[in-house]
Amino acid sequence: MALLNLSDEEKIVRISKDFLQARITRLEQYDSPIDFLTFFDPDSQQFRHLQYMSDRIELEAGLRRANNAQVMKSEHHLKHHLVGISGDYAEITFFERYEYVLKPVPEFKTSETTRYEMALSRVNGTWLLSDIITDSDFDDAFRDTDVDVKTFLDSNLKRKKSVPPAEYLGPDMADMFPVFTPYNIEKAVAYAEKYALSYNPLFYSYKGLGGDCQNFASQCVWAGLGGENTATAVNLKMPPMVRSGPRAWYQNNTTDHDPYGRWIAVQPFSAYILSGQVGDLGPVGTVTNGLANAATGDLIAISDGKRWFHIYVVVAHTGVQGMRTTKDLWVSAHTTDRNRQWLATLITDALPVRTIHIIGGVNNAGSGPLSAPGGIGLLGVDEASAVIPRIDK
Repeated sequence: MALLNLSDEEKIVRISKDFLQARITRLEQYDSPIDFLTFFDPDSQQFRHLQYMSDRIELEAGLRRANNAQVMKSEHHLKHHLVGISGDYAEITFFERYEYVLKPVPEFKTSETTRYEMALSRVNGTWLLSDIITDSDFDDAFRDTDVDVKTFLDSNLKRKKSVPPAEYLGPDMADMFPVFTPYNIEKAVAYAEKYALSYNPLFYSYKGLGGDCQNFASQCVWAGLGGENTATAVNLKMPPMVRSGPRAWYQNNTTDHDPYGRWIAVQPFSAYILSGQVGDLGPVGTVTNGLANAATGDLIAISDGKRWFHIYVVVAHTGVQGMRTTKDLWVSAHTTDRNRQWLATLITDALPVRTIHIIGGVNNAGSGPLSAPGGIGLLGVDEASAVIPRIDK
């Protein structure tokens, strides 16, 4: 069908699909750069945001190229909802599911799902993209700032990678107390892979409301600490949730979450783990700067240099502890919803990262979910100064 014979709705769907297909083509055949600016309205007030999106695509293609991560096979699924057309303005929402297998990691089928809200303007009779909002990992952090994402993230792309010495922020308590209930890595990872591309209906979803990444990570920790995946257990905030008090940590299928935002926000959760003391309710663990000691079941928090805004759950690892890099880790996350993605294709060494290792919690009986009262302090971290009450991803 000739383009001139298409209705406005068909033209809008077509340009949206063409843009997303160009993104996939760039990721799978990155030796042939694509000029994404041809899709954009250069007079748009949101043009900087459109350039940001183009930079994100170019960065991901660069990371794959640098890590020899060719796509061996892929499936690309799209569905859309046309919000409406008003004169020379239109809005459309796209949902993309992209499944693929990378050359360096053929044992893992990697999947991601992304939601796009696109605005279009008719310019000289042609529909062009005038704004894009996604639920991608970096969108909330960088979209409305003056940060040049490509410059910020791409700065170390060609630099020889080195492993900084690990800096532990907290002791390893796994073998110190016989009543300590250990974190079950297998249960945490099984939960992560089950719900990475879906959403457990027993928990409220923050997708589109600032991001669901920490909510998902907290659910994985909860599962690893013996959380019972039933409506009764979740809605009654049964252990290992902590329903009240200074160590409150909970969420259910409404917006009812702990008042500190520890369950749903990365920065408060990271501070929560830092401030945990042996015998405390809730998850207790250690925080390590960098990735050198990251392993399966750990959480990887990402910073923009000002705040911790995103978090991944490690579902597999290779390499030697104390020397691991992004090339040794595979992660799952919300939002963008990702399952078994190679971390080397998502972030560069330019990003500040920390590894959160959950050890477990205390139970007076020596087994089962967390239920013990507060105990002695070991970490020596002032919670009042550590917690920054900001609800971010």
